[in-house]
Amino acid sequence: MECRLPSRLVDKELERLQDELVRLQAQDDKLVADIEELANALDYHTVENRDKRKAIQEKRDQLKEVRKIMERNMVAGQRALQELRRSIESNLALVKHAENWEWKELETKS
Repeated sequence: MECRLPSRLVDKELERLQDELVRLQAQDDKLVADIEELANALDYHTVENRDKRKAIQEKRDQLKEVRKIMERNMVAGQRALQELRRSIESNLALVKHAENWEWKELETKS
């Protein structure tokens, strides 16, 4: 007697979150490269260049916040999955015990 559906759903969602974190990390790496490129450009000292770098840094800061939230959600999801598995194991143990358990009638004195 197994209950894998909830476990699979949580596993699948955790995998999706992990893939999204990898995608966001790649996006962040691209933004870092863009900032470095602008910082090393001939016009690094111009207002336009500084504004571009500032805008890119703001995007990075937003991505960082999103990643922190996603990482917290992943930790919570992993905890929920562990709790779900413990609950399932406990319930299965109770079912197994209930299958073997029976009422024992006390003998009445006549």
